[in-house]
Amino acid sequence: MGKLTQLIRTNLELTKRTYVTIDEELSFVKEFVELSRELVGDSLKYDVSVAQNVRTDEVYIPSMFIQILVENAIKHGLKSLEGEKLLEIAISGDNSKTIINVKDNGTGFDITKSNEGTRSGLNIINQTIAIINSENTDRKHILFEITNQKDSEGKITGCVCTLTIPNGIRLIER
Repeated sequence: MGKLTQLIRTNLELTKRTYVTIDEELSFVKEFVELSRELVGDSLKYDVSVAQNVRTDEVYIPSMFIQILVENAIKHGLKSLEGEKLLEIAISGDNSKTIINVKDNGTGFDITKSNEGTRSGLNIINQTIAIINSENTDRKHILFEITNQKDSEGKITGCVCTLTIPNGIRLIER
């Protein structure tokens, strides 16, 4: 109960802010994943990798973006999966952008299943990106992509959500 209370407090603090550093977001996501183990079991393997050239304490992203992707991976991809469940966050970048990948080995993303959930998380991400991008007329735009991973036989073996944040993008306040 104490962990849930702390998670709720942290969530309230983060959602008050429009943007957070990747470090702040990853700290919250770690707490969220630990609490989510109750849902998916101890077979959940969680890994975060950050390229050495990425300053996660200096790169700002819209608040809760990584958390929403992680929550969706657990809820829709991993929760009902039998066996080992993998959840990976990989952060890389170069002089022009930071790339955040949230990857799972779950059931994949099916856009035709509109009756499962409200899609509110993805709507928040897409609407926030649209607003930020409309304010950045200099061609610096956040990109968001969801792709299913497939094996050599075409069977879906998971999902990857990719956020690309250009360096120097103007972030707007609510």
